[in-house]
Amino acid sequence: MLPNSILHHLLFVDDDEDDFLIFAEALKEINAEVQVTYLSGFDQLKNLNRSDFDLIFLDINMPAVNGIECLKRLKETNLKNLPVVMYSTTRNSAYIEEAYKSGANLFFRKPISFSSLTSALKSLLQLNWNRPQQITNDYTDKGIYRTFETA
Repeated sequence: MLPNSILHHLLFVDDDEDDFLIFAEALKEINAEVQVTYLSGFDQLKNLNRSDFDLIFLDINMPAVNGIECLKRLKETNLKNLPVVMYSTTRNSAYIEEAYKSGANLFFRKPISFSSLTSALKSLLQLNWNRPQQITNDYTDKGIYRTFETA
């Protein structure tokens, strides 16, 4: 496991490459040493090695295999033990609940500005990803699932 708050290589799965480019630029501002790999959908996930990544960011709204189905299928691969952050614009509480129940460790609502993304991402990456279940527990209260957001 990684020491608390140290992530070296993230996996970003989203059908929108522009979202990835913005995410990668924000990540570079926070810590240029953290690598991020982009995949546009589930089919590309199947041949990846768990040891190559520390954390997955997964969009919900994707064609072919949406993020929730992708998450369910991911839990049947060699990446099943990697922590997963659902990364989406949705405010639909049913999607948020389904994401957590399908195995997401956190639900991160896409910020509307680059500066908000950078700030939120910095806070999110400082969470203790050695204990992803504890992160999930921290964002669940009596069966109510919360999203990760910063002020």
